[in-house]
Amino acid sequence: MMICDSNLDAKQEAENIRFCLDKQVDGILLMPVSDNPAVLAPTVRAEIPVVLLDREIESDAFDCVTIDNKNAAERATDYLIDNGHNSIAVIHSEEYTGNERFKGFLSSMEKAGVKVPKQYIYSAHVHSTELGYNSMKALLKLKERPTAVVTTNYEVSLGVIMAMNEEGIRCPEDISLIGFDELILPMVMRPKLTLVAQPMEDIATEGARILLKRIEEGNDFPRQRMSLYAALKEGESVRKI
Repeated sequence: MMICDSNLDAKQEAENIRFCLDKQVDGILLMPVSDNPAVLAPTVRAEIPVVLLDREIESDAFDCVTIDNKNAAERATDYLIDNGHNSIAVIHSEEYTGNERFKGFLSSMEKAGVKVPKQYIYSAHVHSTELGYNSMKALLKLKERPTAVVTTNYEVSLGVIMAMNEEGIRCPEDISLIGFDELILPMVMRPKLTLVAQPMEDIATEGARILLKRIEEGNDFPRQRMSLYAALKEGESVRKI
């Protein structure tokens, strides 16, 4: 088994794919950086199966295991609205996962009849700590601050919390926060972060199972597009108002 890290760089991802093909691998499990199917054209020509994890590419040529990102973000935003919040900001990345979660946020707000001001929406091409930090700094400068913030990624949440700590902003007394990904941050943050927990082990297990079946059976194995459920885990970072 070989592990390659593209570090959110599409050019590095293309190089990693070429490297794997040069090593004559039997199959590839990929968390794609690029959403362009062309990046995987070499694997199609080489007839090397690829299973996408966590993020989709708009192509029927590849198996995929993800969560229902739109539904997960909609439920997270519903939770804030149910706790009395309607002044809610969102910070998201502009790749497949972030865009799907942003759609879920907008769907929840529209369903509640709440208009989202442009100054409450922040995004960048990729998720990063810097995106969360800089966006939260800008939100805190607003005359009318949001009462809650939805972050669509672990690194973004980390940057948001860094900015809040620097400015002496209390969570949830001053601003409530809800995020994604149950990694180290929720275990060390106080109050405990309310978040959408992706079933990462299940995503990896299903991806590996599908890849082995694809290697064994080829095109006789039906194309798989799995969407797993992500649970909303209540912490203490959302205030009822």
